[in-house]
Amino acid sequence: MSQILAKYCLRATLSDNSVDYELEPVCSHNYKARVHMVPISSTALFSFPERRLIRSMGRYSLLLSYCLNAIKDSFELGRFALDRIGVYLALDSGPVFDSALKELASVNSSDLAVEFKKLVPPKQHLKTNFGIGAATIPILLKSQGPINTFYNLRTGVKEAFDFAEFDIQRGAIDLAVVASAFSGEDRLGCLRTSKKLGIATLKEGAGIVLMGAGQNPINIWDELDVSSWEFGIASPLVNWITSGKINE
Repeated sequence: MSQILAKYCLRATLSDNSVDYELEPVCSHNYKARVHMVPISSTALFSFPERRLIRSMGRYSLLLSYCLNAIKDSFELGRFALDRIGVYLALDSGPVFDSALKELASVNSSDLAVEFKKLVPPKQHLKTNFGIGAATIPILLKSQGPINTFYNLRTGVKEAFDFAEFDIQRGAIDLAVVASAFSGEDRLGCLRTSKKLGIATLKEGAGIVLMGAGQNPINIWDELDVSSWEFGIASPLVNWITSGKINE
């Protein structure tokens, strides 16, 4: 059984800065998507082990860092053993440089790694590796528990909550960090998300929910709003938090 201990979400609105991403014909046609970005101040980010990492990490990591920093001000994360904290993250695959993708289209598979290093600057590597987004929370919390990542656009958030609930019930963890983020940084990701979800204008968004042992199962899927997808894979979590339906 479990309960909600804390929650926070960050979302772009129509009044925030917006950026037009125009995807060159990497696929079979041109595509243009408007993505509303969240203005983030570096002073509001969770303390990174190395401050220079901020320049290399992608927007997924920065959005999650912002949410985690907001939660830690009102919730004592340090009272949980590091090996008893589990992370459950719904995240679409991270940024891909479409210019490099076009260059790599004609490269032999045996030469792919070498050519990729030539085309993508080393300090940009963290942005191209979508696993870094999933590792952001464990890195910042220094947690040593299970890390689970879910990539399905429509069911990723549900799966994250279901697995977190299961691990809490079986006593594998004391604290579950359920999170999701969507960023406009990944132009190919915006194309895929927009086409699959039928959304022309997307918004950045991220949310984090902390779960612990409680009296009753949460059955989160019954309350998730799946009618609006402007925040991509993070939409169900962001909309759920802002709706005020969470019973703590």
